[in-house]
Amino acid sequence: MYTMGAHKHAPNGWIEKPMQYDELFGRIFRHMERIRCGEMFCKTDGQMHAASIAWCGLTLCQYQLAGVGEDTRSLYLLKGMEIERL
Repeated sequence: MYTMGAHKHAPNGWIEKPMQYDELFGRIFRHMERIRCGEMFCKTDGQMHAASIAWCGLTLCQYQLAGVGEDTRSLYLLKGMEIERL
């Protein structure tokens, strides 16, 4: 997974140029949708969609622990019918 990403993007690009959280969420949701539609392997690079989801999740963990990446999540929480700013 990391080797494929290094060829496609840049070696260690995921840590040297951290992504926005929304980019990771988008990747997770796109791969989840492909699995939901019955596709196990990515038609572009042959990797398992589930492995790509795991990679994005672990990358998000690393970003949060290291305090890197741009946290682009909405900082609002829906509580019943009220919206509360976190």
